Amino acid sequence: QTMSCQDLERQVHIKWASARQHFTDEDLQRLRPWLAWLPIENIRRTLENTTQIAKAVANYPMIRHLSARFRVLNRFRLREVVATDTVFSSVQAVGGARCAQVFYGLTSHHMDVYGMESKGQFPDIYKEFIRDQGVPSGLHRDNAPEQKSHIITRINRDMDIRESFAEVGNPNQNPVESRAIKWLKRAGERLMNHTGAPDFVWVWAYQYLALVNNWTADRTLRWKCPHTKRFGVTPDISALLNFHFYEPIYYLDIEEPSPFTKEKAGYWLGVAHNVGDALTYHILTNDSQQVIQRSVVRSRKDANGINKRVSFDPNLDPAVRLDVDNQNLQPREMITSDGPLPIERWHRRYRKTRRDRGGRTRLPTGIPTTDDHNEDNES
Repeated sequence: QTMSCQDLERQVHIKWASARQHFTDEDLQRLRPWLAWLPIENIRRTLENTTQIAKAVANYPMIRHLSARFRVLNRFRLREVVATDTVFSSVQAVGGARCAQVFYGLTSHHMDVYGMESKGQFPDIYKEFIRDQGVPSGLHRDNAPEQKSHIITRINRDMDIRESFAEVGNPNQNPVESRAIKWLKRAGERLMNHTGAPDFVWVWAYQYLALVNNWTADRTLRWKCPHTKRFGVTPDISALLNFHFYEPIYYLDIEEPSPFTKEKAGYWLGVAHNVGDALTYHILTNDSQQVIQRSVVRSRKDANGINKRVSFDPNLDPAVRLDVDNQNLQPREMITSDGPLPIERWHRRYRKTRRDRGGRTRLPTGIPTTDDHNEDNES
C-alpha cells in the first residue's frame, strides 16, 4: 500500500503524541527514587517528553552481550521523514561515480549527496547516511528494486523507521525529485558554466551545492538554515568563504625534496568534513587528476603572486579553456602583404671567377657581361 509523505509525517507525529500517557500521583510517587526525588509535576512532564524503548533483561547465570541490544538508541534520531532517489549522469566522475543518491529532509530541507558507481550500492549508501546524519523517522522512495530490497526492510525494522513508497509511474509523488534533484541539475549546470569546471567533476558540484543549501538561510524555514533546522546548531560558514568551486589553487606537498618547489597546482572542489580541521578541503590535483585532502592551500590569485615554476594543465585550466582565441588551436599562418607573394621558380647559379693563363678574368658560363647588358638596353 502506497502512502504519501504528508500521511507518513502525520502518522509519525501521531505516534510520538500517543506515547504520552496519563499517570496517577501514586505512580509518579513510586518513580521518585529513580529520578532523584524530583517534584511530581517535573516527573509527569518528563514522562510526556521522553521515551522508554530499552528493556532490561536479567539472566541467571549472567551472560555477557556480544552485540548491541538497542540499535535504535545508538544513533542520533531525526525528527523528520527523508525522501531519496537516484540521479544518473552520462559522464563518469573523477573517483568512478556514475550516479548519485540524493537524500532530502521534508521538514528541514536538508540535502545530502553520495556518489555511487552503480545503483546497487544503495544499501551501503543508506547505512552511510544513517551514520553521518542520523536515523530518520521515515523513508520515502520509489519502487526501484534496490531501494525496496529485504536488506533495506531489515535496516528499517531494526532502526524503527517507517516506510512509504511513491505510486508506480508517478515520480511527482516523491518530493526529492522536484525539491532537490531538479534544483541540483539546474544549479549544477549554472555553477559549472560560471567556473569552467569540466564535466567529470559533476558529483563534486552537486555535493558543494548541497552544502551551500544546508548552510544558507531558507525563506520557507523563516530564514533558518536547514542545518539548524535538523540539528539545532548554528553552522559556521568559514570554509565556504575562502575559495569558490573549481578555483585554481596551490597546495603544499611536504614530500617534495629540495630544491624543487613544494607548491603543486590543483583545483578546489569542496570541504572535507571528516579529514583534518574545519578548513581542510577536497583538491583535484593537476598532474594525476585525483581528489586529495589538504589544509595548506592558497589561491592562484593570492597577493603573494604566481609560482612561475608551477604550470597548470591547459585542458583543466578554466582560464585557458574559456579563452576562445587560445583554445589550444594551431597557430595561424603569418600574412605580410595584402596580395599573394610572387613565387620564384628558378634562379641563376653564380660561381666564383677564375683567371686564365694570360691573367684575364674569365666569368662563368651563363653570367651576363657588361656588354651584354648594354646591348639589351640599346635594343
